[in-house]
Amino acid sequence: MDIIGINGIQYQLPQLNTNCTRCPELVKSRKRITYGYGNPKSKVVFIGEAPGMNGCDKTGIPFTGDPSVEYFQQMLGLVGWTKDDVYTTNIVKCCPPNNRTPTEFETMQCALYLEAELSFIKPRYMILMGHTAQLHFHPKVGAVISAWDRHYVVSPERTDICIPHSSFVVRARDQWENLYLRSFNKIKELVSKEG
Repeated sequence: MDIIGINGIQYQLPQLNTNCTRCPELVKSRKRITYGYGNPKSKVVFIGEAPGMNGCDKTGIPFTGDPSVEYFQQMLGLVGWTKDDVYTTNIVKCCPPNNRTPTEFETMQCALYLEAELSFIKPRYMILMGHTAQLHFHPKVGAVISAWDRHYVVSPERTDICIPHSSFVVRARDQWENLYLRSFNKIKELVSKEG
């Protein structure tokens, strides 16, 4: 097994992350492979879809570099967190062509890297941001709006919480912003109660 570093943490993976060729289309479209960022001891992991073409595919840090992720960071700030307090990552680690939605094949091919991150961090709460992340863990989840704030108790040690991706909310802030902030507040309250 190869030992690789993700955000300064050593993981054992069956394939070097810098040379992954499991998804031919993503190999062609990506500028870099982007793994997680933040506090590996956090009880909270936010999981999005994939690196954005104008964001973390350039920066190498998830949830950075475009208006929707700046909005995500704004929401964190409003509840008293920064990106260094939580852990953020994506289902797929390479940017799909033209920012399209990752295919089911791609999410399955990339799953071993996500599993490595999660097995190391052991989050108490996994916040599934958007339909791709929600479908990956809960295939019968339904539409993003109907799943909003739905909780899945996976085990006594882990609860998954569904919220829309910030890119969904930022397109209609007047309609969704209050609900979105309420979701972040609820998540913060859950974590605070556990100390």
